[in-house]
Amino acid sequence: MGVVEVKPSSSGNGRLLAFLVSIVLGVAVQLWMGRGGVGGNVQAPGLLRLPSHVFYSFNISEVDEHIRILASDEFEGRGVGTIGEEKSVQYIANELMSRGFHGGAAHGNGIESFFQPVPLQGVFTKTSSHINFLKADGSNLKLEHGDSVALSTDYRQGNLIHLEEEEVYFGGYCINAGESSHGWNDFNGVDVSGAVVICLVNQPRQDDSFGGKDAALTYYGRWTYKFEELRRQGAKGALLIHTDESAGYGWSVIGCWADTENVRLDPLPEEGKALAVRGWISASAIDQAVPLGTAGLIDEASKRGFRARKLQLIVGGDLRLTRRFFAGTNVVGVLPSTCEGSTSDEEAVILTAHHDHFGIAPDAVSQSDCGESSGEVERERPEEDLIYNGALDNASGVGKLLSVATFFGGLKRKGFCTRRKLVLVTPTAEEAVLLGSSYYAANPVAAPLGKTVAMMNFDGMNIWGETEDVVGLGAEFSDIQRLLEASANEEGMVVSGDAEPLQGLFYRSDQLPFARAGVPAVKITHGKSYLGKDEGYFDRVVGDYNQHRYHQVNDDYEYIQSHDNPYEGAAQEVKVSIRLLYSLLNGSGRPHWKPEHAFAKAQAELLGE
Repeated sequence: MGVVEVKPSSSGNGRLLAFLVSIVLGVAVQLWMGRGGVGGNVQAPGLLRLPSHVFYSFNISEVDEHIRILASDEFEGRGVGTIGEEKSVQYIANELMSRGFHGGAAHGNGIESFFQPVPLQGVFTKTSSHINFLKADGSNLKLEHGDSVALSTDYRQGNLIHLEEEEVYFGGYCINAGESSHGWNDFNGVDVSGAVVICLVNQPRQDDSFGGKDAALTYYGRWTYKFEELRRQGAKGALLIHTDESAGYGWSVIGCWADTENVRLDPLPEEGKALAVRGWISASAIDQAVPLGTAGLIDEASKRGFRARKLQLIVGGDLRLTRRFFAGTNVVGVLPSTCEGSTSDEEAVILTAHHDHFGIAPDAVSQSDCGESSGEVERERPEEDLIYNGALDNASGVGKLLSVATFFGGLKRKGFCTRRKLVLVTPTAEEAVLLGSSYYAANPVAAPLGKTVAMMNFDGMNIWGETEDVVGLGAEFSDIQRLLEASANEEGMVVSGDAEPLQGLFYRSDQLPFARAGVPAVKITHGKSYLGKDEGYFDRVVGDYNQHRYHQVNDDYEYIQSHDNPYEGAAQEVKVSIRLLYSLLNGSGRPHWKPEHAFAKAQAELLGE
């Protein structure tokens, strides 16, 4: 039986029709799950649906109180490793404990803890750092850090990293996906070990290998993937060519990144050899160093069959660094299975929402200006306001997570139980490229990843009104999509696709480390079809936030309160999420990635399939 979509109206008849269709769809999904779904082994228990009456006491207004507290000046912007983070994680742990959750991180001697320390290192590259290209004609091109290059290192120790006459390769898009459906391998038969490799960001778009010009960004296109792959290839260094079009933001973002501390896990979790130098190089510098120039390299690397090749360049240089070592904190809470006699207590479903933000700005230049969507935005900060309160990003996500904790903590009193345990995690250092969630995925404490059947992530909240649709970023890649469709229909909604597929949003939040490890993952966010609003409403209100509030000090509680009924849309998101979580918690099998997806292999390895 196919999936039935109903576009609900705001009238009673529309809602009734959606309700009737949800019953039919619920039966269809149970039949589909009984057949095994895409993964082939998912079976439905007798009760997957939650009747509407269980939501009668549901009160979304508790989210408001959580945001007001977490985004207050008292919490100092929840900077990683600060007093503000200490206050935040203690508040979250107390709230989880009061809802019947217990600590999911072992503290030793049989004592449970809500806190998982995350070891971090901060590396700052001094402006005296540089690299020097020796070209084939004997001339030199010296590039200063923060000007035409932005440099850092994987090395854990040393305040001076010296490069001396290293070979340089052009790696194209630096993609190794030969065994995937894309059939693309830039390193086929080419050994780049010990060399500095120059890479393009994004993915080939001149043929249909990755879907063409307007196809959604894949994981292979993310700049973080390029560094990971070159570590696996044994390269000594990696420089990513920046263009506004391929990166999605201007060089000003890279320049700001160069001026701030680079925070990473200590040690890095990725397999392979540490990169002595890694960073970005401007397209204008490439135009000076390579005869083909940036445009020529893009054209060359976009053709199927391209292989990495040596350039007529030698690179040397010095990185001068300062370092500090510190820790962030993941909060981990567990609600055990509540069904009597359940045999699935060791299996888990994870819900995450990062609690960190940027803390207090040390001076007139904010580290938050380095956010990936801020490259063309001129930022202003009131001189007296130095605290990045992070109300929408992501006190709101934590507030939603705690409202889910309230619901499931009291569900048994309403006559419903769960077969699997629910694990709630608020990761640290998400703003520093998903560090807390990456550490948890590499060091799971509440349940092994092989027993973690799925995960969901909250990052942000819909404060702009009710919608007809909901979006599950990444759901379309796995069996989660059909469960999400059924959950949305029970709320009179439909599921829409990613509103900004070229931005690769699925790969830019805390669901990514779990997905990379093989766990089917989804980020729940709002749609674009707002009830009673014109077609351009989404672009106006969300665009205004992205341009004037995102990663700025005025993303505060007062901003949220300035909207009429800012929690109506949030209530929709949370209810759909609760229904989806309930299905996942009560399934007798697990969702699977679609076989053609990049993360299907990781899941097969995780499960020994």
